[in-house]
Amino acid sequence: MAELTVSRQDHTQDETPEWRRTGPGWKAFWELLGISLGLVALFIMASLSVSQASAWSTGEAGAAISRALRFLVGNILAFAVPIVLIWAGVMLFMGKRLPWSPTRFVGVLLLFPALAGLMALPFADEPDLREAALARAGVIGVYMVDWHGLRLVGQFGTIGAAMTLLAGALAGLVMTTHQPLTALGRSIYALVRQRRGMELPEAEGTIAPPP
Repeated sequence: MAELTVSRQDHTQDETPEWRRTGPGWKAFWELLGISLGLVALFIMASLSVSQASAWSTGEAGAAISRALRFLVGNILAFAVPIVLIWAGVMLFMGKRLPWSPTRFVGVLLLFPALAGLMALPFADEPDLREAALARAGVIGVYMVDWHGLRLVGQFGTIGAAMTLLAGALAGLVMTTHQPLTALGRSIYALVRQRRGMELPEAEGTIAPPP
């Protein structure tokens, strides 16, 4: 009876996700998966950075990926995709669980279109600047502000559209990071002070006077 209980306990332990990530076989699997994801991310990064006419091009596959990302979110936000993949690859390689949840998924769906819309805002409802808007913000950004899309500029004006997109970007940032704006602001403030070689003030919520 005791042997049966031990056997059941071992079987239950083997079924836990933590065991699967720390077992010898599964550890090698997650490391290989992380390395593979990192290589894919580097390939996408190279496809976005290198001219396809050069000798160091990434071929037809790289050109297709580059065109697709630039078409969707523009020349700038396209680089966020390989950066996120590199981060995910490092997490998997280290055997850590990806901090993913439905809330973060919704946050990404809010954050990226809002940022793309902000980038397309200066070119809204300007047919002569459509190519520049697509290059900068992609079809998603243009759709957010242009007359044939959500018409944010037509409905709320430039200022109202900017405020709406900024609110969406902040909401997406909070949902993606699971951090309140005050904590994010304090983290940025601490990073700036650290780069300037100074320490944070001890009293919470207070800001030291500039030197």
